[in-house]
Amino acid sequence: IPKIIQEVEWRKDSFFVEIITDSGIEKFNFEQSLKSLSFQVNEENKFITTIIPLELLRGPYVVFLDDEQILFHKSMNGETHTTLDFIPKTTGEITITGTTTEITTTVEPNDSSVEPNDSSVEPNYLIYAIVGGIVASAIIATIIRVKQKTTKLTQKQ
Repeated sequence: IPKIIQEVEWRKDSFFVEIITDSGIEKFNFEQSLKSLSFQVNEENKFITTIIPLELLRGPYVVFLDDEQILFHKSMNGETHTTLDFIPKTTGEITITGTTTEITTTVEPNDSSVEPNDSSVEPNYLIYAIVGGIVASAIIATIIRVKQKTTKLTQKQ
């Protein structure tokens, strides 16, 4: 699969953004004021992987195909880069928007999730449901045992 490497100069530094895809890519642009990368995709339904230096653009990220937000998969590539994977359904302009281009000392947790926007963190309701089910099962088992003991004591008398 072809790898396209685009050099971005920002704040006297050079950064390299990698785009891995079978699709033709044109008009690559980094817009610091908008905190975004954009490029033209010339083929539909082609898998695209972008590898972005965190010093250039940090998340949370949003990916658009023209003006429509699309789903993507985000993963950390070490502590210096993030990888975004997506499949545009049509040709058009891809825009990847982050929240900051500032270099910070905060450590982002390793995250591998499918998300249209990773800015909201939801509680893990599945864990609560499992724990609730275990507690409910224990209570029901205790009630059954107490009733069985009560029935045996009543029958002996």
